[in-house]
Amino acid sequence: MIDLVLFRSFAYPWRVYSNSGPLLGSGSGTLFREPNYERPADSESFFRSIRTEGWYVCPSKRLVFAYRQSSSDRLFIFPGLTMSRIVRLKSQGDRAPATAPSRPEFEHIVKEALEINEQSRKHLRLQTVAFTHDYRRINAALYHQGLRLKSTLDELKPPDSNLVGHAQNLVSLTQLHRVAIDWAQYRADPSPMIRQTLQLNIGKRVVAVANSWRLIAEKADVEIKIENSSQAILLGATVFDVVPYSLIDNAVKYSPRKQSVLVKIEDRDGMTELRVRSIGPMIDPDEIQEIFNIEARGRFAVRSGIVGSGIGLSLVADIVGDILGGTVGVTADERYFNRGVPHGEIEFLVKLPH
Repeated sequence: MIDLVLFRSFAYPWRVYSNSGPLLGSGSGTLFREPNYERPADSESFFRSIRTEGWYVCPSKRLVFAYRQSSSDRLFIFPGLTMSRIVRLKSQGDRAPATAPSRPEFEHIVKEALEINEQSRKHLRLQTVAFTHDYRRINAALYHQGLRLKSTLDELKPPDSNLVGHAQNLVSLTQLHRVAIDWAQYRADPSPMIRQTLQLNIGKRVVAVANSWRLIAEKADVEIKIENSSQAILLGATVFDVVPYSLIDNAVKYSPRKQSVLVKIEDRDGMTELRVRSIGPMIDPDEIQEIFNIEARGRFAVRSGIVGSGIGLSLVADIVGDILGGTVGVTADERYFNRGVPHGEIEFLVKLPH
């Protein structure tokens, strides 16, 4: 996984595509801009068709440099370039290079930037893995203490349902923390978690995650409704739980008060479908394809003032598409305004093959 934050300050326009073709991120460049293409659709189609690194000439007759980092499955594309030999300007005996670099110099700039990115990512990964390891042990201890407390309270005569409920909330929160730890660990270094596979009862796992969100949803005055008819057992990575975790997190976070979040799991036409439906800030049609890109956020979600990272949905797309071989999509039906922001019924649909 590539951290694209560094490229926000990159002087040249850039795009990043996955091996399967989707655009993962892009930037306009801080100093240089892409030209206005006469036929933008042809140029975009051309960029998506590039599969190997090297120099290309796009339909607008501008140069394009593509580079694939050895440690990543991402293809970095730098479009709209005009390269030249280094021109030396004489001024009182000094020599200064022109602003347009040569091809070798531009390749060096790109490779050096990606190397810095990789070193920063490795350092962050080591720190995150160490933190999640310790946090996981602490959370496991709290989980088992919560179970012991609940068991003890269940034996009281007469039983105190209020205390039992508090103990169950403690257990649910530790289960929620476990998935949050998985989320952070997958974000830092996905490879170990991809290798951890087992038989997954999709319905039961989704229900467990959804139930873990109930206390937080209750405090936000949002109701979680669960419908589960799935009997499917799939071989998959344990990191699957991050999928319902992230979708329900978004739904609860953006939902207005007194609304509900529907979590529905069913088997249909050889697929297991997970639907998370809620009221939230509208997603415009031009954002539908980009909403799963890393750090992407809808314009109305940003306008709502609710803090978000734009990372959760990109992880959902990675896990569902790259690891589980499924698909994920979103639909939005505008309904009304809430605090000046258009809201609608937002439904995320995940389809997993049996």
